[in-house]
Amino acid sequence: MLKTYRFRIYPTAEQIKQLEQHFRETRMIYNRLVERSNTEQPFKRESSTSVIKELRQDHLFLQNTPSVSYKHVLNNFHRAHQRCILLNRKLKYKSAHGRASFSLINRDQAILVDNKAVSIKGIGRLRAKMTRLIKGNILLATIVKTGSERYYMSILTKQPENKVVPLLQKEKLRCIGLDMGITHFLVRSDGQRIENPRYYQQNLQRLRRLQKDLARKQRGSANYRKQQIKIARFHESLVNRRNAFLHRESSKIVQENDIIVVEKLGIQDLLGDRRLSLQISDASWYRFLEMLAYKSQWYGKRMIQIDRYAPTTRTCCRCRSLTAKLPLQTREWHCPQCDTFHDRDINAAINIMIEGAKIYMKEHPQIQQKLIPVLSDRR
Repeated sequence: MLKTYRFRIYPTAEQIKQLEQHFRETRMIYNRLVERSNTEQPFKRESSTSVIKELRQDHLFLQNTPSVSYKHVLNNFHRAHQRCILLNRKLKYKSAHGRASFSLINRDQAILVDNKAVSIKGIGRLRAKMTRLIKGNILLATIVKTGSERYYMSILTKQPENKVVPLLQKEKLRCIGLDMGITHFLVRSDGQRIENPRYYQQNLQRLRRLQKDLARKQRGSANYRKQQIKIARFHESLVNRRNAFLHRESSKIVQENDIIVVEKLGIQDLLGDRRLSLQISDASWYRFLEMLAYKSQWYGKRMIQIDRYAPTTRTCCRCRSLTAKLPLQTREWHCPQCDTFHDRDINAAINIMIEGAKIYMKEHPQIQQKLIPVLSDRR
């Protein structure tokens, strides 16, 4: 199992010079590859190695760059190149401003980690702020400089698989359905509502004020750069708070349940609605579903995604009868068949759970397991 640890590092002034040199070298190689790919059609993979040889002959300082850094630049370039071919786009050059990064492979103990620092061969001992112990074999380290002038390190490790009871060997399985929305970030089939924190929208006025201050400063001046860093750090704080919220909620759901059922959301299509795009982006549904997926795999759980067009909202979770279309402003309704009073979101979450349970039982018809539905009293 591969697992990544990310933490902040605090390089000294001399170490910052070394890191900046590495950033410049990797950026130069990547941009030269982009230039060659845009002029040479079709661009062959063998051409990339000749580009690096030419650069090393023309620029002697590149000969001191570790060869493993070249390999990662090549891998990143080829992935981006293939993606642009599929989307029929041109590759963009890496800017000298903003985010920068480079990677190193752990060979001959080139990366050593203790509680308060990380030692990198050729750079030295970097002071770090680590909240967790790094376990497993270290494969790779990536050093990142953000637009806020802060430095972070991501360490990729290989660890043994978690010792968990396989899902098919359990006698009882807790099954929960999740209905994602904007008014509430999440409504669970047990009736619990997770409020939408709206980190970006609540701080929009402050962001506008910071942007106005930037517009009043002379472009290219020292004060202009200081204000840019201030804005970047403000955005970074919002992202950190949102990620902390998503990690907290996803971990709780995965640890408490065995089968997690959600809808397949057409997020790209929904973002096309200008009235809702800001709120959907702020909710970060895609990131949350990613967390549910890989954490379910870690802990031996199962995440199921049902069809986005399933009529979960207007199907009665008791008698399974289908009612007429419900306007978006209708939050509660009565079933005309069984006269059950429904909360729109809770009913949808229960129906999502039912559809997911059907998919699981259809995949494993011969296994005698008891599914315990996590249900609300309001159904």
